[in-house]
Parts: sequence; structure tokens; C-alpha cells
Amino acid sequence: MLKYNKTDRSLEIKVRDSYSIDAFYVLLIFSSIGYYRLCYDTGGNGIFSYALIGLCICVVLWQFIVYLPSDRIEVENESITKESYFAFFRIGQKTYEVKKIEQFFVTKSKRLCMIYDGEEKYFLSAESDEEVLNLERLLERYIGLQDYKASEDELLEKQEKKNENVVANNIWNTSINKIASLHPKDILTISHQDYEVYQHFKCQWNNQSQTIIIHLTNATTELLFHYSRTVQKDIYSIETKLNAFEIFNLSSFSTSSFMDYPNKLYYNGEAYNKTYLNQGTLTSTITPKGVAATQVFYFSVNQEEYLRFFKMGENTLSLYHGRKMDRGLIM
Repeated sequence: MLKYNKTDRSLEIKVRDSYSIDAFYVLLIFSSIGYYRLCYDTGGNGIFSYALIGLCICVVLWQFIVYLPSDRIEVENESITKESYFAFFRIGQKTYEVKKIEQFFVTKSKRLCMIYDGEEKYFLSAESDEEVLNLERLLERYIGLQDYKASEDELLEKQEKKNENVVANNIWNTSINKIASLHPKDILTISHQDYEVYQHFKCQWNNQSQTIIIHLTNATTELLFHYSRTVQKDIYSIETKLNAFEIFNLSSFSTSSFMDYPNKLYYNGEAYNKTYLNQGTLTSTITPKGVAATQVFYFSVNQEEYLRFFKMGENTLSLYHGRKMDRGLIM
């Protein structure tokens, strides 16, 4: 996953160069040849010691080569600056005017290029195909570029250019009313932390309420954003997954009906009371036609935290711990 940091005025991205991995293999091959020659010249004396020393040196040098070369990209309203680093030393810098950038695209050789001032220019490469594709999408969405076919050498098939307006930075200012339209790889900011949408679920319950569940990830965290819309009010919360069997030691949890669950449970020394049960249909990218789903909530005394047991189908049981949050923390 890309490492990036967003502020109100700029976007900073750090990318490790792809050539560093190739350098490791080159280093390993030549080092192996050199150490074999050394052992041969010494008549085989201490061959295993030489081999062990050689392996250690290769590992140290590999860490040195892989982690030192990198690029830093800073995106502001009018410019994109790319700085190339080796360790703490800046070895190059280029600045591009945003108004002259027509398009970013990834070539079949996994290089990120752009149409700049009417010409095709190389921008950079990354460690993996996924990373360079995510970088393309991130840059286009942030500066407000329409994504269309720009070259015959593109890795992905795209539609031809359309004459339509694109709102710059709209990916970072997601209205709560547009949560249902978020797609994988879109960005949602919660409590000043940026998360990437991994998967999107919708639940339509028999009591006419609706739930949107978004699986979010970033470099250090994985969680669920839970948005419930009812006639009376909207509820926003963040959930983390728990293991029902380890926490409550009830093997019958997987097969029992939610109606038979106890009226009170204890988690981390706090009581949670059984509050309400929902039945309905869950749809997602992997179940577009929908599948039967049920859930039951246990709320804490102050109603700010809850336990949510969820079943998709007959026996697939999941347990989540949720904490309500203020709408103002979601951007």
C-alpha cells in the first residue's frame, strides 16, 4: 500500500524505487561468484566460514540497497514536485505545473508516465504493479483529472476521452450522503486518518433501516466503518473484529438462533445488554444478487459502545466491537 500524508493544502507520497529489488539479485549473483572464487583460491580451507560471512554481507548490503533509494512526491494546487533520494541525500528534483498535466497512465512495462504539455514523459516506477496503479489513481483523483485512454502502450484498457468536468480533490471531501457510492481504492478520512476502501457492503433490513459497511485499510490499521440509516436518526461508528469463541467460550454461538442468545454479555469487564435484532439482505461486490443476513446488537450502559453479532447465510458467524463517532470526524 502507498505511504502518503494529506493535509488541507497538499498531498505527500513516498515511493520506493523498483530497481532496488533488481539490484539485490545482481548483487547476490556477483557476490556468490566472488566468494566461491575466494574459497577456491584458498584450497577449500574454511569454505563454510567464508560462505557464512558472504551470506551475511549479502543480506546487509541488500537491506542497504533496498531501503535507501526512494522518491518523494509533493502535490500542491499548482505544482507536483518529485524528489529522488538515496538515504538522506537528495540526488534529483523535478517540478511539474499541474495545469500542463493532461493525463497519467501506466505502461505495459509498469512505468508511470504522463502527458505533460502535449508530450509523453516518464514519471516514475514502483515496487509492484498494484502500487504504481494506485499511485496513478491517487494523483488523478487528487488534482482532478478525467481518466481516459492516453496511449496504446497502457497496461489497462480504458475508455476514450469524454468532454466532462472533473472536480479537483473530490476524493478527499466525500459527503456523508455519498458514502454509498464509494468504490474500492477511494479514500475516506476518519479522525484525521486516511483509509483506503477495500470492500463495500450494503444491508437492507426488514424494519426499513439501511446499513452501509465499508472495509477500510491503511498502512497500520484495518477496520470497518459502519453507517446505519433509520427513520429517526443516522448512526456512525468504527468497528474492529473479535473472536466470539475465544472471548465468550460458547461453541453454540455458531449454530444458535440470535433469539436464543443471552440477554447480557460481559466484555473487558463491562456489561453489554441485548438491544435489538435485524434480518434482511446483504449485497456486495462478491454477492451482487444478495444473501440472507441477520445481526443482533448488545449496547453498553452509556450506549456509546456495542457488540454486533452478524450472520451471513446459516452458519457464518462474525463478531465486531463498535464505538459510535461524531459525524464531524468523517471527511
